[in-house]
Amino acid sequence: MGKVSLSDPQLAPMLQAIAAVDRAALGFTPIPTNAVVHLYSRPVAGCDAMLVLDDAPALQNGIDRQIGFRKTANGYKWILEQEIHRGPKTFTQLGNTDHQWHTAHEWIVITYETESLTGHPPGKLCVAYDGPDSRIAERKDLTLDEVRPILVEWSQKR
Repeated sequence: MGKVSLSDPQLAPMLQAIAAVDRAALGFTPIPTNAVVHLYSRPVAGCDAMLVLDDAPALQNGIDRQIGFRKTANGYKWILEQEIHRGPKTFTQLGNTDHQWHTAHEWIVITYETESLTGHPPGKLCVAYDGPDSRIAERKDLTLDEVRPILVEWSQKR
């Protein structure tokens, strides 16, 4: 649909669905009240609605979130969340679509979904990293406990 405010009444059922989940236990950070929010109310990636939030659009090291919902008789059910933390280091990578080399920021992605939507196992927290940090680069089995200290480092550099 487009850009909306977190206080927009049409988001109330989605915010209720988010509040019903213990996001902190899954490793997700609080949603800032000043986040830039985009609402997609047509089906996206198997979701009936999706919120895309960015807390620092002008910065390279903010946090992007995608939160997916399934429509229910009473509103919405939270079924997917992905949090992308951009780090301070850069590296060169080959672009997926244009096959050109680009400079990119390192990132950690935390994903949880209740249904099989994006290729991640439902009901399992998935943590991924892309970048030059030798502590976690090339690891396919990262845990939240392993990346938390790195996320703290990154937040102190913002």
